[in-house]
Amino acid sequence: MIGHVEPGLTSDEALRRADAWARAAAGAVGHERARAEHAAAYWAAQHRALLAAAPSYGTPPPGTSAHSATPHTAPPHAAAPHTSAPYGAAPVATASYGGPSAATDVTPRDAPSPAWQPAPLASSYGTLPYEPPRRRRGRAGRLAMIAVVLVVSVGVSVVTNVRERAVQDGSVLPTAHEGAVPPPTVWDDPSPDAAPSPSGLEAAWKAGEHAEPLPDPVPGTAPETPFLPAYPDPAEWLVALNPENAGVRVVVTDDPGLNCGMAHVAEHDAWETGAAGCFQPAHPTVLFVWWGDDADARTKQLVLAHELSHMLQWWHEFDLLQSAVDSGLAEDEEWQHAVETDATCRVLSWGGYSETAADRTSSPCDTDDWSPTWLAERAAALGVVVRDY
Repeated sequence: MIGHVEPGLTSDEALRRADAWARAAAGAVGHERARAEHAAAYWAAQHRALLAAAPSYGTPPPGTSAHSATPHTAPPHAAAPHTSAPYGAAPVATASYGGPSAATDVTPRDAPSPAWQPAPLASSYGTLPYEPPRRRRGRAGRLAMIAVVLVVSVGVSVVTNVRERAVQDGSVLPTAHEGAVPPPTVWDDPSPDAAPSPSGLEAAWKAGEHAEPLPDPVPGTAPETPFLPAYPDPAEWLVALNPENAGVRVVVTDDPGLNCGMAHVAEHDAWETGAAGCFQPAHPTVLFVWWGDDADARTKQLVLAHELSHMLQWWHEFDLLQSAVDSGLAEDEEWQHAVETDATCRVLSWGGYSETAADRTSSPCDTDDWSPTWLAERAAALGVVVRDY
């Protein structure tokens, strides 16, 4: 949460300053670039805080109470917040700078950047529309521990079509369906700006320099049933979809510290028919997955593909995802919903995956206007200033 709001500052003025500093950062290098980027993040946070403080339609007046206005409290099964250093934080401390305390006409040319530095995992936020809705806080660290959980009730049906039976048991790959395409290669960066940034954070992350080591042996237990009859090992299934994705490690475990979806399986008592997966940026090349013995093939394929989609978000859009973290959206429920929606919609865009299975997930594709730029548009609407890492 941002510590204070500059007295007399308006949200429009804060947004103007954030934009001015962002443009200044684009033309600077070294220390000056870092200074401008911190200033841009500060004024963006001020903008979000001012919007969040504005009254929303239906907000009860002071002194009254309403169920919808009750502060959000994490349920008993929620995981404790991550206590280690925020993932993606700069490896060395950055200097602070003095700044103005009144709403004057401030530009990068005539004023230093503010003293407050944005905390990577905690900040207020707001959207750009004129009448912002009330905000709810999600669970701490969910951006760094993205998960999808399938909680399904599997009905009994008679399968008469040979191909349909093959689809059900997983011997037909999603890529074999008409019009389907393989998932993109994780290691290929399609971003138009492939030049290394001055900070080198993205390159260091992809090289594993910020990765946390996996426990050896990995805790937890694996299901007794294979992932699919034709592909007992889920890693083999991923390579069958796209051989270029060899190197993605799949860890099958029900340990909730690694597979962050397991808390939901326990919550819904879905040990037989549920499936859970997780991608953590602290483990850049690892996907965590688990499935119940009675989970159907389409469910398991959708779960693993969803987690691969999350990995692709970070590998192909690192600047966007890390900027959202550094803008304080790691705990933001609206941003988390957008990240999850984007992951599922991207999987369905490849073709060959079950929309019915997707609709049963905790993260359905519930938008009609998805495109490859959809997540970036949601980030912009939440005031994220994208940095070059």
